Amino acid sequence: MRGGFWRNFKVKYPESDEMYTRMLMVSNRLAAVETSSASTAPPEQAASSDHGALPDRAASLAAGEVWQRPGRGPEPIAQASVVAAIDARNGPAFSRHVGTPASTSLVHAARQELYRAQCNCAYWHGAFGGIYLPHLRHAVYSHLIAADHLLEQHVGRAGCWIEAAHGDLNLDAREEVYLANDKLAMLFSPFRGGMMYELDVRAICRNLLATLARRFEAYHVKVQQGGHESGGQVASIHDRVVFKQPNLHERLHYDPHLRKTLLDHFYEPHTGVEAVAAGLARECGDFCGMPYEARIRRNPDRIQVQFCRSGHVEGQPLKLTKAVTLEAGSSTLEITYLVEGLLPQRPLHLAVEFNFAGMPAGWDDRYYHDGQGRRLGQLGRRLDLVGCDVLGLTDEYLGLELLLRFSQPANMWAFPIETVSQSEGGFELVHQSVAVLPHWQVSGDAQGRWSVSMQLAIDTTLAESRAEREAVAAAS
Repeated sequence: MRGGFWRNFKVKYPESDEMYTRMLMVSNRLAAVETSSASTAPPEQAASSDHGALPDRAASLAAGEVWQRPGRGPEPIAQASVVAAIDARNGPAFSRHVGTPASTSLVHAARQELYRAQCNCAYWHGAFGGIYLPHLRHAVYSHLIAADHLLEQHVGRAGCWIEAAHGDLNLDAREEVYLANDKLAMLFSPFRGGMMYELDVRAICRNLLATLARRFEAYHVKVQQGGHESGGQVASIHDRVVFKQPNLHERLHYDPHLRKTLLDHFYEPHTGVEAVAAGLARECGDFCGMPYEARIRRNPDRIQVQFCRSGHVEGQPLKLTKAVTLEAGSSTLEITYLVEGLLPQRPLHLAVEFNFAGMPAGWDDRYYHDGQGRRLGQLGRRLDLVGCDVLGLTDEYLGLELLLRFSQPANMWAFPIETVSQSEGGFELVHQSVAVLPHWQVSGDAQGRWSVSMQLAIDTTLAESRAEREAVAAAS
């Protein structure tokens, strides 16, 4: 007889807990809106006031920091295109609610989206794939992002805006940071390495960090043994040994950390992409996944979140400060790193990890490029590049382009994250995300400091124009 407790899935799979607590955030916000139609403050802000300020001890990234907004502001995202994307996904019945200006219809539609996001299949792993199936996780987040957007409409928030808040947003007794504007929404965990663990793109209702780490499952023993399906006996769906792809035992790798963004690694000088992709590279520092101090710097149309940690690399004291800056109306993240305490003649090997989910491999319309129109291969390909100042990832099906730019040329690793999981059809290889790691041999200046600036630009122009065309066609 087999059994268990459902909540254990939220422990074994932190990604399940992320979905669950994000669902609770939306549910609480919906309840607050229904309780008081005059309330416009999201529950994240209430959490901020309840828990007090985060430590304000992180040093400024650099002297003379400029906070003025550039003269030309970005265009706000077209509200009609987002609604059209939601309509196209949910059908005419949903469109009637979204198209009605009455606030009650918006709240009702938001509740429908929340209910859809509460479908249990993606939150656990059973006989049919569950949390290992990316399309299920993306569906959950898609409905949650849509519900959030409808609530923004209900409270009358329009045009360009930006906000940041902090509090125990994922119920782990630690404080997280929420940063959002009219185009993006992000969640950070200072306690877990200052990592970004959610990145919502409102225009396409997509969380680019709906990732899943590779971890050991009990049934991997069968994969390692290379068993074969028995032809003379009828096995249950739990016991069948069928391999959908050959040599799956060679694809069993396990991650020492969650596959999220802004993870800070210090590797040995000659570490290669093979060891990193297999999860076998040795960490020389105590930064990845360790607690950072956090600080929020506010400006009316520009907010910066800073994370700082004083740690060690091979016994050498080191201070790392990183910052993410977002403007109202912008879909570009400005990311800055500052390393202090570097010793002369002792360079360190720093890699900054990004992960992007929801951009499947194996198709010619999902590919890397060099920013100048030259394709570098499908997203399932492994890259090991030298001296890059830009790397692009394009998913033409989604209408999404990501562009990473660097102020200092970086060597670049990129590789797919693929899991081996069991479903009713047998054991299968599933593409979960793409890992991108720019890395440098960093040497300090006269003051023992090194810095780099990065940009992550998220372009959904193709998706928005496609949604608007579909909306016009549906209305005609």
